[in-house]
Amino acid sequence: MKFENMPLNLKDFVVKTVDFHHIPVSEDDEEFMNFDSYYQYPVNVDFGSEEGLAENELTIFLSLSSNYYDDVPQQGYSFLIIVESDFEVTRGGFDISDKEAVAKLVNSGLALLVAQVRGYIATITALFPEGAYYLPSIDIATIMETQQ
Repeated sequence: MKFENMPLNLKDFVVKTVDFHHIPVSEDDEEFMNFDSYYQYPVNVDFGSEEGLAENELTIFLSLSSNYYDDVPQQGYSFLIIVESDFEVTRGGFDISDKEAVAKLVNSGLALLVAQVRGYIATITALFPEGAYYLPSIDIATIMETQQ
């Protein structure tokens, strides 16, 4: 199998919004004493993209939240993070008007963003009493299909 480089270079990664809360575990509630129970809440994913003014620019926005928009968040971690990344399309002759080609770039860009956010979340939550929260695996292809 031949590896093909994507013509995509990450130029900038900016955290636009970050809101993390640790809702303490009640010592009376045995069900929540296991740290794995913190991963029971689904992660909500939303994204968008736009081509830049220049022919070789692509911006991707990503929003991730879990246990956040509930009226009363449950025990564990509650968070919202919104990030924006600017990418440079490096391959000459790339047609930014080709929707299929842009979709491939967005797919690759989202994978890079999720990896960046995963480390960011783990770093922030490492300071919380229960330790680092590692963002679960996210199926980028399925997310892209549902948003098309």
